[in-house]
Order: sequence, then C-alpha cells, then structure tokens
Amino acid sequence: MITVTSDDKQRVRLRDIRPQEVFHVTRPDADHWLLARLHPPSPPKQMTRAAVKRATREHPLQMKMSWEELRAMTREP
Repeated sequence: MITVTSDDKQRVRLRDIRPQEVFHVTRPDADHWLLARLHPPSPPKQMTRAAVKRATREHPLQMKMSWEELRAMTREP
C-alpha cells in the first residue's frame, strides 16, 4: 500500500502518472477519491493528395454573396 501526503498547494504526486495526462475525478464519499484516466481521441487521418484533389473537384469553392454585395460591405459610403 502506498501512502502520499499533499503539499502546500493541495497537490498529490503519483508515480505512474506522466505529465499532461487527464483524469476524471469523482468522490464517492467523504473519505475516497476515484480517478479515471481519460484517453485522448485519436487524431483524424490526414487526407491523401488524391483525396484532396477529388474533394476539390467534387465541391468547388463558391462565394455566398455576389461581388457587388461584397464591394458594398467593404467600401466606405
């Protein structure tokens, strides 16, 4: 059994925990704390060059307003 003591800033150091790890803390009762490690989601896969070309071909960029509307919004009266 391991015992730890909190420091002046109410921190406790646990040996198996690395920096930047995230935990969900629950308190079932006044004398117990329960830590559950939260695993970060895996990063999304990067698109391949072919997938990027296909996506731009299938969904070309389109303006949501006309040039006249944009000119009116950005120019001084």
